[in-house]
Order: sequence, then C-alpha cells, then structure tokens
Amino acid sequence: MEIEDSYIEIDVTEKKDEILKLLKDYTIEIHTNADEKYKYLEEGGISISVMSGNKELLWIELDGEITLGIGGWHTHYSPYPADYNEFLSSLKEFIDNRRCGVGIMCKDKWMGGFDASEDELAEEQLVEQVNRFLSAREFQERMKENGYSIVCSFLNPDKDRVYTIKAHNN
Repeated sequence: MEIEDSYIEIDVTEKKDEILKLLKDYTIEIHTNADEKYKYLEEGGISISVMSGNKELLWIELDGEITLGIGGWHTHYSPYPADYNEFLSSLKEFIDNRRCGVGIMCKDKWMGGFDASEDELAEEQLVEQVNRFLSAREFQERMKENGYSIVCSFLNPDKDRVYTIKAHNN
C-alpha cells in the first residue's frame, strides 16, 4: 500500500465478510437500522454481535467508522486502512482471549473503561491504570469513599475477572 492510500477513507461496511470470517466459530447476530433497537445506525450501517445464548459478549458496528465493544468498554476506529488494520489486530487479540475490556464500576455506576492485555491484569497494575484514567478529583473522591470494582470482560466469559477495591475509611 502506498502512503497516499493510507489516508483514503474505506467503506467499513464492505469489510463485513472479512470480519465475519474471523468470527466464524461464534454465534453471530447481525442488525441494521431496520431493527427497532438499532434505529440509530445510518442507512447501510451494520451491527455484529457475538452471542452466548441471550448474552452479547462482543459487538462491532460498521457505521461510517468502526466501533468495537466488550463488556462495558468500547472504542472507535476511523475509516482509514491503518485504523482498520489496528482494529483487526485488536479483534484477533479479543478472539484469542489475550485482550479484555476493563470496566470501572462504583456503586453500580459506570465510571469508565479501557482495554488491557492478559499480562496487564494484576490487581496492582489495574488500580494504577484506573488512577491514571480517572484522575478527576470527584471520581477519585467517590471511589475512595465508596470503593469500586474493576470488571475484566473476555470473549470467553470463563476468563472474566472482577477485582473489588474497598473504600478508604479516613
């Protein structure tokens, strides 16, 4: 690929078959804006869900850009070849259960999230990442007062982890 080509937008919906091929070993649901719950998708946009029974384990939206989500975490990729290749690399790590979505919950309220590789899941490392991620004073105070949970969601739910960080009693 020539360097000039890396800044030419791609139609991400045309990548559907390539993505489905990677997900061939999973139960998949595909939705469009014709489905009531997915009216927000643009005309021609697609939502791909990896399912286990009635539970959505991972989701991908091809809707002008690419959105990848697992657990309560999600991220966006621009519709350019380099970003698409980064998406494919991340998706393969999720499929291989080498990467997970990390959600931060405080009193059942979503505080934020990020993704992490399997070797970044020691409690101390996650707490350090949470502190960097949620540096806003009000988040830190709420989390110190109430404690919080760090929820690590893998494509294989048997690998999921939850760390409970107790409140700091002053």
